[in-house]
Amino acid sequence: YVLSIDSTWYYIFDTPPISGYTMSWFATTRRAQEEVVTRLNAIPELVILQRNGEEALDSVPLRERLPIIFRFVDEHFEEVFSHNAYRLLKRRGVQTIE
Repeated sequence: YVLSIDSTWYYIFDTPPISGYTMSWFATTRRAQEEVVTRLNAIPELVILQRNGEEALDSVPLRERLPIIFRFVDEHFEEVFSHNAYRLLKRRGVQTIE
């Protein structure tokens, strides 16, 4: 899942978004965010690509725009890798192959 205002990652990885929202910030309503969280929760091996630092759209930080999604991610995911502007998150408690 790409938790960023940048939707080009789906094209780079050649994979569809897990919800009908090609850009996470399209899911601004409560119902839309709950739909995304339901889909995030349904995939145990899910990896999230998130931009380091605070992203904003129209001067509104993405964390404020999508509070339900960010609360879920903060509670259930942890950083496993960071490089330059992005970081990868995996679900807490899920073993990774090293």
